[in-house]
Amino acid sequence: MINPFEFRISDHSGNIVWLRTSSKPVLREGKTIGIRGTAIDITKNKMADEQIRKLSRAMEQSPASVMITDTRGIIEYVNPKFTELTGYSLAEASGKTPRFLKSGYTRKEEYENLWKIITSGGEWRGEFHNKRKDGSLYWEQASISPIKDSEGNITHFLAVKEDITEKKIIIDELIKAKEKAEESSRLKSAFLANISHEIRTPLNGILGFADLLQNSEVTEEEQGMYLGLLKESGDRMLNTINDIIEMSKIEADQTALNISILDINEFTEYFYNFYKPEAEHKGLTFKLENGLTGEKIRIETDKNKIGSIISNLLKNAIKFTQAGYVEFGCILEKNILTFYVRDTGMGIPSDRFSAIFHRFVQADLSISRPYEGVGLGLSIAKSYAELLGGKIEVESEEGVGSTFRFILPVSRTEKIESQQKTSLTDNTAGVTDSLILVVEDDEINMSFLHEVLKKSGYKIVSAKTGEEAVKICRENIEITLVLMDIKLPLINGYEATRKIKDMRADLPVIAQTAYAQDLDKDRVFASGCSDYIAKPYEKEDLLLKISKHLNL
Repeated sequence: MINPFEFRISDHSGNIVWLRTSSKPVLREGKTIGIRGTAIDITKNKMADEQIRKLSRAMEQSPASVMITDTRGIIEYVNPKFTELTGYSLAEASGKTPRFLKSGYTRKEEYENLWKIITSGGEWRGEFHNKRKDGSLYWEQASISPIKDSEGNITHFLAVKEDITEKKIIIDELIKAKEKAEESSRLKSAFLANISHEIRTPLNGILGFADLLQNSEVTEEEQGMYLGLLKESGDRMLNTINDIIEMSKIEADQTALNISILDINEFTEYFYNFYKPEAEHKGLTFKLENGLTGEKIRIETDKNKIGSIISNLLKNAIKFTQAGYVEFGCILEKNILTFYVRDTGMGIPSDRFSAIFHRFVQADLSISRPYEGVGLGLSIAKSYAELLGGKIEVESEEGVGSTFRFILPVSRTEKIESQQKTSLTDNTAGVTDSLILVVEDDEINMSFLHEVLKKSGYKIVSAKTGEEAVKICRENIEITLVLMDIKLPLINGYEATRKIKDMRADLPVIAQTAYAQDLDKDRVFASGCSDYIAKPYEKEDLLLKISKHLNL
């Protein structure tokens, strides 16, 4: 008997044909007289075997997770990708149902619908939020379909799954980005409408009352009222512009701390006295609860930024309270100083607690909201509080009121800040002997300064350019002080000041600047200026600075 073997040949058409042969010797009288053999065409069997090998390799090397179960859902096979994805080996998964992968995020109804579809011969497609062996969660997109025999009976179920965890993360991020973009667009639209209103409204008042004042028939009483309203409109417009500038400085990371000594009792008394008339004018009771009474508390901090925080909180409380009271107070416990502002105002919806600290946002964004402001105050206050190492907390109930707390870690100091307050009436001798050079290229500002200084008894010389200012200082030794605008044609105020100081180092130069950022202050002093005043300014502040540098 010769062992059977397989080989391939080409038929008359050139096609490959596989044959399996078997043979045995033909014997006669004990002698082999020949060989009888048979050959069977096994081409189809070979093709079937190759197909099975291909399918097996495809299962093993598939980038998708593959699972085969019986009709009860008992796992019979999982490929290596399943093990890589879930952490469970074939041995660990075999004999179990896929329930061990459940995370609890897929509803029972979805599983019932899945089984209904596949047991009826259909294909189910969907997503699972499953749990790995290590407890971490993952997303997979699955296609589950029945495997049928030649008679159409379901014998197994095949699940092919793709890990879509990264895709889901990207999609979630895109959705969040889209929502954020839509929210930003909504806020931008609200802000633009709001900022337009907040600038145009006071500007309309300024122009309107200025026009009325030109009427010769205006009475003295009406003139006084118009001037008061005109100034009120100007202050409102200035507050809007200042808030926008402050927020731009914060965003540009150009806000620095200017540390000095702050007396807490004097500070709280000042703000109480400052805002009391405004609150009482609105019919509100304004309370001060100072937990430090009788105790002299001084701390080292940035008093201007703390002042800005308290001002924003108090202004908001008065603005949004129509009846009842506003209470302002402070408490010191160990090294934690807490300022608080409590009111009986409209309150804030709980879902808006976080949003009110965002830029250009108020609790009410509707066009019909009755309150002025661009929604920057609390954002500025929050940024300053964090810059100082503190925080702002809020408690509120709609229709009942709100409490804002500014919590600041502090260290006490025994240093006493020496401040000498100069009065305009302390010493007016020598004013008439003072000749001031006013360097200003804007005609309206120049006219304003001429009126203020002349009425205060000063003599004035004017220059519109930096070069002209340098020339006047060179030719006129009687000049006792220079008011220098920074933005000038030809050479700017910085360069003009340097040249003047080269000639007369002892001549006081006060810079007038609309650029009040900390970096600009540094540049002002580096150029040789003795002091600066930021536009717009009150005439009293200007006269105090002049008096100080003329030693009057």
